[in-house]
Amino acid sequence: MIDAYDVLGLDINAGQDDVKKAYRRMSLQHHPDKVRVLQTGCGSALRFNEIQRAYEILRDAKRRKAYDAFGVDLGETVEKEVWQMGVNYLLLPLTTFTLKTVVANAARSFLNSFWIKFLICCGIVVVLLMQRLGHGGTSQACAASGLSLVYMYVCGALSVLQAVWPPLLDAVCLFYILSELVGSEKLSQDVPVFAMAGAGCLVAAWVIQRWWIWIIGLQVLMCSVALLSCIFAALSIQLFVNSVDSQHSDVVKRRRLVLREERKRLTQEATCLRQRIQMNTRSSAG
Repeated sequence: MIDAYDVLGLDINAGQDDVKKAYRRMSLQHHPDKVRVLQTGCGSALRFNEIQRAYEILRDAKRRKAYDAFGVDLGETVEKEVWQMGVNYLLLPLTTFTLKTVVANAARSFLNSFWIKFLICCGIVVVLLMQRLGHGGTSQACAASGLSLVYMYVCGALSVLQAVWPPLLDAVCLFYILSELVGSEKLSQDVPVFAMAGAGCLVAAWVIQRWWIWIIGLQVLMCSVALLSCIFAALSIQLFVNSVDSQHSDVVKRRRLVLREERKRLTQEATCLRQRIQMNTRSSAG
């Protein structure tokens, strides 16, 4: 596409109503379903796609302002794209990591209670009795009771670790956070890395066993800073686009006018040359 204004046959200072009218006229004129069968094909489809893209650029006031300021299309809304990038690559990972830390700390507090440990032991006994008495049941019931027993065993093992030495439970929680952050497959594929990660989590658990609340508070603060950074970046981009539009839009418009005049001149020269070639061909044939 040469230029959105040229594609729709518009003046550079055309209003939004003129843009809509030009799009309706051009889309009806070049729609693949409206033109003759002999004219359909790749060229017609490409022309119609250019018309649609030009209309998408010029119908949105913010997108058109950026297009007039920079001379190229920067997308639907630049600040929206910057915001989306900040959310996907900065805010969302930090928030997910903070939530996993909160879940790990909640599990620590949950397993510290005596009654929770008692209920876990009772649950293990109940599931074992259900398995013992449920031989005649369905396979789905046996599978469900087996899965419940696995969960009970895991909770019981964590309770034992907490009873033996509290930092052991903290190390398991840290290892869970690390595996979610790095990836459990990467840790399990390499035994030395797995051992080093476990030892590092154990040392870190011994150091930070009384600092969990402060760590969560620091992560929440980091999420807040990331959120403010995304908002600031989006606003800064918007202000930058506005400043460029006020300072350089006239320069871009003049360049577009010069290019338009140059294209007209080249088109006229090409037409004259084509006519001369046709005249020479006719004269030589006569």
